[in-house]
Order: sequence, then structure tokens, then C-alpha cells
Amino acid sequence: MKAKTFAQASHQWSCYVQDNMGSVMNEHSYPFEELSEEKKTVWILKNNFGVLCVIDKETGEVVT
Repeated sequence: MKAKTFAQASHQWSCYVQDNMGSVMNEHSYPFEELSEEKKTVWILKNNFGVLCVIDKETGEVVT
């Protein structure tokens, strides 16, 4: 799934966390749109604690 919007990128991040870490998240662990950055090819998802991950806009995959 592509991640052209913040909502899509945030959803991809949530799926990644659940699939790879199996952890339950609370509202404070989710990325905030006002802190996250949209770049040309990626979303940099952030919250008050810093960068959570980078999501490729074309593939929706977490960039490592």
C-alpha cells in the first residue's frame, strides 16, 4: 500500500509495529502529524519522543 498521506504512512507504521514487535501501543506512542515531515519520497514519522521511523511513500515500507 502506498503512503501518499500522513494517515496512510501512520497506518503502515502501526502495522509494522504490530507485525514485528507485537506490542500494544497507547496514544502517546503514535506519530503526530504536526511533528512528522513529508519529504519528496518519504514520510519521517515523529512524536514527542523523536523519530519513530521513515516510511517510503511509493511502497509503504519502513526504510532502514
